Amino acid sequence: MQLIQWGVRKRISSDRAFLQSMTYLQQLLKGWKKMMTNYKPSYLANNSKRTTKILEMMNQREMELTQEQDQSQQLTRIGLMAREHWKKYRPNMYRQLEEAGQLTQTLLQAQQSTEEALERVKEQLLELHPVEDSMGVEGKRAHFIWIDQTAWEMVREMILLPTEEDVPNLNLQYPME
Repeated sequence: MQLIQWGVRKRISSDRAFLQSMTYLQQLLKGWKKMMTNYKPSYLANNSKRTTKILEMMNQREMELTQEQDQSQQLTRIGLMAREHWKKYRPNMYRQLEEAGQLTQTLLQAQQSTEEALERVKEQLLELHPVEDSMGVEGKRAHFIWIDQTAWEMVREMILLPTEEDVPNLNLQYPME
């Protein structure tokens, strides 16, 4: 049980670090925007169209970072992994979901279903392969690591979908059972 708690704390701390880096980037962009708005170097003052274009680009990037941060706050590591996998291996599906405004909702559904299935599989594995009292601390730790890895291998196909070349038409419905 302590090993699971340790793993959860590690995941939470890595997610916090990711969010802190996103917040730092957002603050950095705001600072640059403020600097660009208040300070106009001589090479930019002569070309107001260029200044406007730079400010527009900075505003756009700031909005993108804000949207990414909002999505990242809701998505766990599993959801983020699914997003990257879908973006790389199922670009058409990813683009369609994004254009329809359903990407985040679908990712959250996939994430929730995957996490629930992962917990069910872990429970079933623990029932089939219980931790024995005779195991030492290292033995118990190894056993829980094996449970986690085996459960993940069994469940990961819920989010790591086949490529579009292998399965062009995929009927995505969550929860998958």
